[in-house]
Amino acid sequence: MDVSILVETTFDDGETRRRSIGRLRRPYDEFASPNLGLLLHDAKTLLRRLQEAIVQDHVGEAMEARRICEG
Repeated sequence: MDVSILVETTFDDGETRRRSIGRLRRPYDEFASPNLGLLLHDAKTLLRRLQEAIVQDHVGEAMEARRICEG
């Protein structure tokens, strides 16, 4: 199984940005293993990447709005 985790941000001006923040691969034959589902290590990495994406987009949009207002 291959799971892609994407973040899609829609800005106030209607622009939409999509980016990949991670991918999980789980072999089908490890169904009963401790690697089943989302592991804590994976979740922490995904949460960090999600936070980075949200902050980058939020700051970027705020800076763009400020630039337009000051110009």
